[in-house]
Amino acid sequence: MVPPRSEGIPAAGGALIVGRLWHAFVTTFSSFLLALFLAVLVWVVAVNATNKVIDQTFPSVGIPIEFENLPPGLVPLSGEGQRVRMDIRAPEESWLRLEPSDFRAWVDLKGLGPGLHQLEVQVEQARPADRQVRILRRLPDRISVRLDEIVTRTVPIDVDVSDRLKVPYSYEVLTPTISPPEVTVRGPRTVLDQIDSAIATVQLHEAHDTVTGSRPVSLINRRGETINPETVPGMRLDPEEVEVTVPIQQRPGYRELIVSPVIVGEPARGYWVSNRRVSPPIISVVGLPAVTENLPSIVQTEPIDVSGEQAGMITRNVRVQLPDNVSPLDQRAVTVTVEIEPQLSSKTVTVRPEITGLQPGLQVSQISPETIDVLIEGPVVELESLEPKDVIASLDLTGKVQGASLITPTIRTPGSLDPRSWLPQQVEVTVTEAQGQRSVVRPVAVTGVAPDLRAAVAPPTITLELVGPLLVLQDLEEAVITPTLDVSGRPRGTYVLTPTISLPTGITLTQVVPPQLTVDLYPPTNTIVVSRTVTWDHLGQGLVLNLEPRQITLQLRGPGNPEALSDNQNLRVTVDLQGLGPGTYTLQPQVVVPAGYELVALIPESVRAKLVRQ
Repeated sequence: MVPPRSEGIPAAGGALIVGRLWHAFVTTFSSFLLALFLAVLVWVVAVNATNKVIDQTFPSVGIPIEFENLPPGLVPLSGEGQRVRMDIRAPEESWLRLEPSDFRAWVDLKGLGPGLHQLEVQVEQARPADRQVRILRRLPDRISVRLDEIVTRTVPIDVDVSDRLKVPYSYEVLTPTISPPEVTVRGPRTVLDQIDSAIATVQLHEAHDTVTGSRPVSLINRRGETINPETVPGMRLDPEEVEVTVPIQQRPGYRELIVSPVIVGEPARGYWVSNRRVSPPIISVVGLPAVTENLPSIVQTEPIDVSGEQAGMITRNVRVQLPDNVSPLDQRAVTVTVEIEPQLSSKTVTVRPEITGLQPGLQVSQISPETIDVLIEGPVVELESLEPKDVIASLDLTGKVQGASLITPTIRTPGSLDPRSWLPQQVEVTVTEAQGQRSVVRPVAVTGVAPDLRAAVAPPTITLELVGPLLVLQDLEEAVITPTLDVSGRPRGTYVLTPTISLPTGITLTQVVPPQLTVDLYPPTNTIVVSRTVTWDHLGQGLVLNLEPRQITLQLRGPGNPEALSDNQNLRVTVDLQGLGPGTYTLQPQVVVPAGYELVALIPESVRAKLVRQ
């Protein structure tokens, strides 16, 4: 079998195909690069829009500047403790994470000698560094540092006895000794060159014997100022304290004696001498050594009489009794103070407690037990005159509500007496709602009146005596209480009835005055004609009234008859003469009718009043 023939591709055609493929590749790759560039550009713009770059000074308090490569034998006298701030440019996201500890600052002291140097401040980020954070400027970018040479110097120590004059004259202060006698000081040369002296200060405090103890060493400069080693860099003292001994001895022929006051007599009954003081308590005397050496250590004063004295302090200036040939170094007299206090005792008093702080509307219904035994201590003279009424035991019920409570009493006593204890320590107090009384005057209403009748009540009001909780009675609105008389089905006539009274819950009615009332039922057309004498008010001084007519006829609508109204004091006819002088006037009388009646007509409607002077 013969294999098929393959036709070859012309060379020119192959080159054409390759060229077209390359052109398609270049076109596609260029589009890809353009798309990638645009994507990156959009991303950068978006990042910058959401994470903007901020320039700011940081931190507000600065970061400490460290010293590096300090040469041996030198110490910095100035420049330490300085801080540096930076102008920083960083994205907003980096600012949120930035801390002062992310940076360190230093100056390099390598190769420097003593003197003042201007050094550049170096700042860098701690590792790992944020590459988006840039340090634009350092504030300050240079600082001054003074270096000094460390040297050692030995300084002799002097002893300063600051209160030598306070030692009594009968004693003398000898030359102090000190161990070791000098101090070794190490520190900056410029500071040590200013040292003038080293001092150990001792205070004797009126000592009568040798004083020994450790004292700190103080360095004094040439201006008389104390050098504080703690404030000087690299400064040290060796030793910092020394042992100082100040010998003190008594002068020959001198002696110090203790003063003992002599008290005679007895204070008043119920009092005693509780204390006595002498000023000065010790006196210095001088005399022949043979005499002073044999003196007793105690010397007495002249007698001080306290007979009949009561509580208080007695102060006397008295002389000291000294033997011949012995004289006081200062004054011979001393001041003696004698304190007299009451003798103390105790007494039990039985008292009834009083109540305080009880809320309004509450009352104490029971106190158990009803009395308290109080043990009182104090001066005998006050206890003898103490009565139970002088002792107050109060029970504070502030905030307590109804019920039983255990209350600790508060005890008050007069004068200087002190309540030491009481039984029982707590009292049971039972609190209940307080009860009260109240009188209420209320009008009486009539119910059930037939349509063709009218009702009149005599008297028109009644008085109600009520009992109940105090607060409820105080807040009671009288309008809620309406006494009523029910006349349902009753014809025209006069009736004596008992009122019906409804009261709020908790209120009890104890009395009704009057217990019964008279009710007249009458037709509305019932007319009564009566006569009344006209009276007057406010007649001017020095005037005489002539009134015509003196009698007025009244036509009334209401219950009853003329006889029933003849003695009724509530029916009055008056004329008012207020402000009227001599002359003749026509006045309209004023008519007051009893409750339940209505004025229909007044005959005549006016009267003639003539006023003349007497």
